[in-house]
Amino acid sequence: MCAQQAGCSGISADGAKTLIKEENAVLIDVRTAEEYKEGHLNGALSIPYTEIYDLAEKTIPDKNTKIIVYCSNGGRSIIAARRFALLGYKNVYDLGGFRDFKDKIEK
Repeated sequence: MCAQQAGCSGISADGAKTLIKEENAVLIDVRTAEEYKEGHLNGALSIPYTEIYDLAEKTIPDKNTKIIVYCSNGGRSIIAARRFALLGYKNVYDLGGFRDFKDKIEK
């Protein structure tokens, strides 16, 4: 599980909102580009979990940046969080599925 790996832990919806507001955390939607286009959380960047190794360092060069990942139900976000941690990102948070934020989804 993500919480057991160095540099990676779970986060609640309220915790994510606080990190984004107070510490400028970057919110990453790790679903497919098609899913992102259908609707995503306000302010989220799209980096599909299958493209993290190719896009992460280009998109977020500072490995100390606080990163919050989410997907639809939580399965892909766990994989994504682990991949960011393996790339050396030190502050990775797994939000899981975005159901708690459904009122903030933009299209």
